[in-house]
Amino acid sequence: MKTFFWLLRREFWEHRAIVIAPVVTALVLFALGAVGGIQASEDPSRGPEKVANLAHLLVPIFGSVFFIVNGFVAAFYLMDSLYGERKDRSVLFWRSLPVSDTATIAAKLVTGLVLAPLAALLIAAVAVPLLTFLNKLHFAGHPYSAWPLMWNAYYLKDGMVLLAYLSVVSMFWFVPLAGWFLSVSAWAPRNPFLWGLVPPAALFVLGKVIPGVSWAGNLVADRIGGFLALSLTVGVPGAGPGVMEGDGHLVVPASLTSWMDPARLFASPRLWIGLVVGGLLIFAAVQGRRYRTEA
Repeated sequence: MKTFFWLLRREFWEHRAIVIAPVVTALVLFALGAVGGIQASEDPSRGPEKVANLAHLLVPIFGSVFFIVNGFVAAFYLMDSLYGERKDRSVLFWRSLPVSDTATIAAKLVTGLVLAPLAALLIAAVAVPLLTFLNKLHFAGHPYSAWPLMWNAYYLKDGMVLLAYLSVVSMFWFVPLAGWFLSVSAWAPRNPFLWGLVPPAALFVLGKVIPGVSWAGNLVADRIGGFLALSLTVGVPGAGPGVMEGDGHLVVPASLTSWMDPARLFASPRLWIGLVVGGLLIFAAVQGRRYRTEA
């Protein structure tokens, strides 16, 4: 366990962008708020209930920005983590240490799938309340704006719990993507970013333009965002309030956590098939690190 801890420390030493990215995201949001880039978006047609519902939703929406940014950072980290070792030949030094290839790959997988979203969540948990407090002061005189109402302890807690739930769900759902990026990093002769991104993008495009292979595009799109439909009850008939009604009136439940539905996700074959495929790709990455030492 101590060895694995130091493997994780090594990943953070060498790839500090995992922590820097959400910090920079927070600074950009603060700067946009300071220069007026984040507008009040007032609408006199909104009633008090609709304004409050919008404020409730804006908390997880702002928090999701941190996860989206860190998701890109984690993807590029995984694609570069093994290739970078081969490119500078440092893999020869690391393999001389009494640490197995499996443990090394596991540390990189945990860093990209678990620690990166955890870093985004922790920084968002500090930045979003601060941002909402600044917006409350800045837009205090705007009666039809949701920004002043975001400074609400219940809204902040509810939104961050929902984000924490989605971050845990994404750790399971993105295993095949992480496995693909690691296997590409282990085997790509050069430019792992092209090898990692072009094939899925090509499948998506082919699925959209060639009749009969739409399943390919749907498969790629589902693996990127399909966990939302499976893990949340929003949009499911008979599941309760969604985000919007047919007439455009904003409807939000008293607690956003009532949208959480982990049972439906873990009952889905799509999750388990993805985990099996991800396991095979991770095995391929282990073999690549074991037998490839040059880029």
